[in-house]
Amino acid sequence: MKAFNTIPAGILQAGMVCGLPLDVFIAGDSAGVKAVVGRLVASAGMHPIDCGPLRRARELEAVMLLILGLQAQATGTSPTEAVALKLLPELRPGTRHGAPLHRGGVGG
Repeated sequence: MKAFNTIPAGILQAGMVCGLPLDVFIAGDSAGVKAVVGRLVASAGMHPIDCGPLRRARELEAVMLLILGLQAQATGTSPTEAVALKLLPELRPGTRHGAPLHRGGVGG
């Protein structure tokens, strides 16, 4: 199970960046465990995204390195204005921000 590692602690505590709820990437081999973590993420007002099996953890770690590098370049930002990765759902009639990106996703 891998989750939360792409979000620095201060940003995670705030739960959002620039007024948008955080995306929390989740990877794991147990659908049941991912569903529990997805519900925890959603109950905290954040957006769970199922990234697939645990073997995707390596890619999530690389994403974190990118975010840390960008964060190091951002000077004078507060945790709620800091760097975070945000995926937006496809813009089409009837969708809303925070809607699952695919059917059957984590916590859905």
